[in-house]
Amino acid sequence: MSAVLVKLKGGGMAGFRMDMMYNKQGNRLTFAWPIGQVMAGLFDKISWFDSVLAVVSYLVALVATASILASIYNSMNERQREIAILRALARGGGPSSAQFSWKQRPSPPWEW
Repeated sequence: MSAVLVKLKGGGMAGFRMDMMYNKQGNRLTFAWPIGQVMAGLFDKISWFDSVLAVVSYLVALVATASILASIYNSMNERQREIAILRALARGGGPSSAQFSWKQRPSPPWEW
């Protein structure tokens, strides 16, 4: 058994007596009393871990953003030749000219 929750009826004096009996005289049990101070001490000891997790999360977000931008850049570089060919074909007119030629005004639907 690793822990037991005890509800004290005698208020602060009962906690003081149990603290003296188990923490100061014995070596088999540890009585966490007063619990507020014990928990504050625990959180003070591990507060640095919160900062480490924040830094790691920022690094993960940065790496993910860089990865997404690199994949978009590589995808555009791979498609650059195909887009250039489609632009050249679109110069002749027709319904695809509005799709790949951004410098020209799109033709109205009745001219398709």
